Amino acid sequence: MTATTVTVAQALIDALAVNGVRYLYGIPGVHTLLPYDLLYNHQQITPIVTRHEAGAGFAADGYARATGNPGVCLVVPGPGTTNLATAALVAKSDSVPLVLITASVPAALEGRYAIHELDLVSFMRPLVKEQIVVERPEEIPHAISTALVSARGEPSGPVHVRLPYDFFGKWTTGTSEGHVQPVQAVSKTAGDDLNVTALEAALALIRNARAPLIYAGQGVVRAGAGKALVALAEALNAPVMTSNKARGVIPEDHPLSIGIPSMAGMAAIGREADACLALGTHFNEYTTLTWKLPLPQNLIRVDIDPTALEMNYPAAVRVRGDAGRVLDWLLERLPGQNDASALANPAAALRRQRADAISRFMAEQEDAPPPFHPRFVARSLRETAPADALFTSDGSLTESWLYEPSFTITQPGTIFVPEVQQTMGYAVGAALGAALGAPGRCVIAVVGDGSLAMTLGELATIAALGVPVTVVVFNDGQYNALRVRQEAIFNQRYVGTDLGALDYAQVARGLGMRGEKVTSAAHLRHCLGEALSCNEPMLVDVPITPEPLSERYTAVIEAGG
Repeated sequence: MTATTVTVAQALIDALAVNGVRYLYGIPGVHTLLPYDLLYNHQQITPIVTRHEAGAGFAADGYARATGNPGVCLVVPGPGTTNLATAALVAKSDSVPLVLITASVPAALEGRYAIHELDLVSFMRPLVKEQIVVERPEEIPHAISTALVSARGEPSGPVHVRLPYDFFGKWTTGTSEGHVQPVQAVSKTAGDDLNVTALEAALALIRNARAPLIYAGQGVVRAGAGKALVALAEALNAPVMTSNKARGVIPEDHPLSIGIPSMAGMAAIGREADACLALGTHFNEYTTLTWKLPLPQNLIRVDIDPTALEMNYPAAVRVRGDAGRVLDWLLERLPGQNDASALANPAAALRRQRADAISRFMAEQEDAPPPFHPRFVARSLRETAPADALFTSDGSLTESWLYEPSFTITQPGTIFVPEVQQTMGYAVGAALGAALGAPGRCVIAVVGDGSLAMTLGELATIAALGVPVTVVVFNDGQYNALRVRQEAIFNQRYVGTDLGALDYAQVARGLGMRGEKVTSAAHLRHCLGEALSCNEPMLVDVPITPEPLSERYTAVIEAGG
């Protein structure tokens, strides 16, 4: 390897390039102009300049979820980093691999009220899985490579790299592009030493169960174990419930798929189960309706993360290991077991009831004028979009319409939401990153008007880049997730939830994007069809009525939440 002398800014960009980074998300600032200057006509790395650092973080998140590779951000200290913080929190909570590079005030200026001064390490510490503090210029290449590997490591998550901005103009040795050595990812070893005693205890519970249930979480998706999951379900003839993030790991049109906990009828299934195999899940609050989902005492928990085995629901058996390896181990010992779970018939009846209800509902709504029932809009979108379309949404009542049986997910990793944090303003930025990570696929951000108002600037980003993202706005002029609680719990005392009417189609056009306001059911289908041709950015503004509640919100309100 030939040594050479380059600036630290060059060493940073070279390290990103040699490690395969395609996009750098952020906003240039005075303190980061040197590395941004090196991206002028760069052959590999494209800067994605958003209108707010939160949008950059969410775009990096969407890219990471779409590709499995870390999304990378570069921002200035102070407000650039604090604006990025929400995206860091979302990524840590949902185990999304990001590398967040923040320039910092040089040590000589600390404590002097320098521009953008902030203790970045202390500020970011609770928001990331790991921090790398660069103290010498020559550490840059290894720091970047290590951060990218760590972000992907189990459990994946955001890694913070802090380096003083005065380093960028300094010189260092041995870091020219083509001579930086990428750090190789360490092979997964967790689960190689599976606890046979725990596995045999789990197997005994499954064999003795009259009504076994399978609960599949994100760990099954991350393990790429969807086929093994379906095979085990079919061997046991047992229904499968999934977490929100694991939707599609068993196609939701499969006869043994019964959906997610918030769907109507799921509590009855959980109460009837006498054993449950739970794979790769933390059983978080949002998925379990504030931990009200009933599960049997004979609960078997499997996770590669040992802390997850102890969280929220007590387990009769705990198995630490990769979900795919555990499923394979069980399948080897359950060949030809075809006795139907006692839950099979109730699960089949539930599926029939849902299908009949959806058919009746859509027939009733076919000629309804706007404002539309939001379930009609969600179902129309699902019927129009291809099976592999990527959907993003965020913490709003709009999101909950995507959690109904009428919005079927048949492929894993096709719906991105900030599940734990339920962050408003996530969907549009995430859709941008997803579209960059999965060119050629339809990418649809499904947002409420309240969420969209928080991130309108990123419509301009999408328009400027020409990325073919579709934004579907459920427009009711309300912070409706809050209004429904004020109606049910606070005796209709509405405070701060009325947003007023806004023509988002016109706003989109003003920001450079095609915008269409829907005027009829036929026009809705026409607009969705045009938008999903994936040829250009487009916003579809759909008037909806705020009164109906999704199944999820009905369950939440009934539970007093």
